[in-house]
Amino acid sequence: MRKLFFTAILACSLVAPASAAPEPKDFLQPSAKWLVSYDDNSCDLIGQFGTGNDEIIVKFTRFGPSTGFKLTLFGEHVRRPDQTSVALVDFGPVENPRRTKSMNGLVSSRPMMDLGEQRLDDADAFVRYSDGLYRGPAITPDDEAKVETLTVRINGVRTIRLHLGSMAKPMLAMRTCTRNLLKTWGYDPDELASLRRPAMPAKESGRWITSADYPKGLIESGNNGIVYYRLDVDEKGAATACHVLGATRPANFAEITCRVLLQQSRLDPAINQAGKPVRSPYVGTVYWVIGDD
Repeated sequence: MRKLFFTAILACSLVAPASAAPEPKDFLQPSAKWLVSYDDNSCDLIGQFGTGNDEIIVKFTRFGPSTGFKLTLFGEHVRRPDQTSVALVDFGPVENPRRTKSMNGLVSSRPMMDLGEQRLDDADAFVRYSDGLYRGPAITPDDEAKVETLTVRINGVRTIRLHLGSMAKPMLAMRTCTRNLLKTWGYDPDELASLRRPAMPAKESGRWITSADYPKGLIESGNNGIVYYRLDVDEKGAATACHVLGATRPANFAEITCRVLLQQSRLDPAINQAGKPVRSPYVGTVYWVIGDD
């Protein structure tokens, strides 16, 4: 029996069939300078560590200003036979591992592990406070400068250690990139940075899309897909436009995702410091996959 699974948080690609290389025993050192990739939809901070079979590529992705980022690792050391794993993610030097469910697969034949939303202090990106508002704990440039390592322990049996070096300059470049991204989208970065509350789902976003929305022609072929999207949300909380920030093939997933989200999404608008609702973007991810029971 086939099941359809959807999530607005995690992403994956096809499952990697082979076992991973023996784990590195020491911290892998940088083998290239940090690279910031700029485009109209996202900002990617990319680092390269180790060489040969030990090489690990780490990618931090932001779809706008945030205290968090989507963390993805590439390399033989993250090759997994299973589609999902449990990992402990820890940015050092302070030891504070965060339990994370990863999605594993291949990107252009390269093993990939998607570790979802992370922060340099290993905390949750947003916390709901007693007043009902969501606020991400601040991370200062001084905090970023102190972070020098990344340790990922997978399923309790494999450990990947990367010596990142100070994250001060790489994260400064990311902030510059995401500010420019908002301007490209037609938003004021300073206004959004001072929001009392960002635009938030009025009901659980995972209920916006259901198994009934899965493209009928792709069920039998077993196609999986990921769609990263942005909704433009007006002062009443209505989604006035949907933009695909990135998507896997086939293209049906992107078209259906935006069509359904414009019909089914319900949001509470962003609130500025004066307590008034304002127009703002809302960014999310839909993960389409067919699994066998």
